[in-house]
Amino acid sequence: MNNLDISDAKASKLSKLEDAALEILQSCLDGNRDFDEISKSSLSIMSVIAKNRQTTTHRKAMEFGMACSIATDEQKKKYIAATSPHVLKALTDKGD
Repeated sequence: MNNLDISDAKASKLSKLEDAALEILQSCLDGNRDFDEISKSSLSIMSVIAKNRQTTTHRKAMEFGMACSIATDEQKKKYIAATSPHVLKALTDKGD
């Protein structure tokens, strides 16, 4: 099974790809470019990136749900602190 987590390097590459695709599509919308094969590819790229985000978001939600269903309150706090420190900080005004 493939690991669906995105590394920082992969996230950076996806961000650059998304920016390039958006630039091409914006050029089409502005009338500066015809909707050609490159534009169609850009639209497909945007679709793939969106589905990738959906998949990783759902996976994180499932992992959190599973952890919460078997964890004590203290274990939940540790899990949140380890996986989403920004959430812990927002909820408790604690953290870095």
